[in-house]
Amino acid sequence: MALSLFLWLTVPLVIVQAAAGAPQAARPACSAWASPAGADSWPGTRERPFKSIGRLLQALGPGLTGCLEPGAVFDEHVVIGNRGTPRKPVTLMTPSEPKAVIANGVEYLQSSRDVVLRRISVRVTGAEPWNSRGAVVLLGGFRNRFVGGEVSGGGATDTSRACIFVEHGNRAVVDGNLIHACGVIKKNVFIYAPGIRIGTAGGARIVNNTIWGTPGDGIALAPNAQGARVSRNLIHVTRNGVYIAGDERFTSNGNRVVDNIITYVAEWALHGGNPSGKPVGRRNVLGKNCIWVPGRGVVGGFGFAAPGNRLVNPLFKDVLVNLQLQRTSPCWNQRPLR
Repeated sequence: MALSLFLWLTVPLVIVQAAAGAPQAARPACSAWASPAGADSWPGTRERPFKSIGRLLQALGPGLTGCLEPGAVFDEHVVIGNRGTPRKPVTLMTPSEPKAVIANGVEYLQSSRDVVLRRISVRVTGAEPWNSRGAVVLLGGFRNRFVGGEVSGGGATDTSRACIFVEHGNRAVVDGNLIHACGVIKKNVFIYAPGIRIGTAGGARIVNNTIWGTPGDGIALAPNAQGARVSRNLIHVTRNGVYIAGDERFTSNGNRVVDNIITYVAEWALHGGNPSGKPVGRRNVLGKNCIWVPGRGVVGGFGFAAPGNRLVNPLFKDVLVNLQLQRTSPCWNQRPLR
C-alpha cells in the first residue's frame, strides 16, 4: 500500500463496534467525585467534588470507586499507585457518557495492583508525553485493567509513542477500548507509534479492542512478552497488524494471538523475528485470525507458528464510515464483543 494511501486512510472514522447483547458489568456506587469545577479542599461529594484526579485517588482504597464528571477534561498527568485486591479493586471511572478526558496521559506505577480504569478517554496534548516512556497509557503493576475507554495521541504530529504500553505489568487487562492515531505523520514517515505494546510483562490479556489509523504495529509483543493472550481485536489501517519479537537479551514466549480481525495494513498482517544469531521465541501461536490485506504481506518472519489464518473479506457495513460488520461476515465470530 502506497504511503499516500496509508495517510489518506488514517482520517478519523465514526466507529461503532460494540456487540449487541454484550453483557454489561454492574455499575459500582461512587465513593467520591472529581470535577474541574471542584476544589481539592472540598470533601469530594457529588455536590462538592475534588478538583483533581490525583486528589481523588488519594481518597480511594480497596473496594472504593472514584467517579469523574462525564464529559469533563482534566488537564493533568495521572500517576496511579493505589493498591486494591482481586475482590475489592480500586476503580476510577466515568459513570455515564460522555467519557471524561485525561489530557496528559496515565501512568500505573509498578507498586499499583488491582486498579481499574473504566470508560475514560486518555490522550496527550503536547509534543512529548509527560512520562518519559513514550506512551499515552503506561500500564505497569499487578492485575491492573484499562476497560471500555479510548486512547489517542491527541493529534500530536511526527512523534513516536505507543497508545498503551504494558511494561513491568503482570496480568494486565486491556479490554474493549478504542485505540487510534497514536502518532500522526506530517513530515516524518519514520515515526513508530503502535496501538498496544507489551514489553517486559507476563500474562497480559488484550481483548475486544478496536485499533486503527496508527503508524506502527497494531499490537507489538516485544521484546519480552510472556504468556499474553490476544483475542477478538480489530486492527485496521496500521503499518503492520501484529508483531512478535525479542531483542539482544530477551525473547517473547508462550503468547497466543488468535481470533483477531486484521485489515488493510500497509506491510504485514503478522510478522516477527529476533536479531540475527540470537535465540528465537518459543511456543508462540499467531493463528485462526481473519485477515484482509489486498496486495500486502500476510505472514512474514519467524519465531511463531501461524496455523489456520484465513484470508477473507470481513464485509464491513461501510469501511469509510464505521467498522461494524455485516451479520453475514465470515469474521463475525472474531469481532470485538465490547
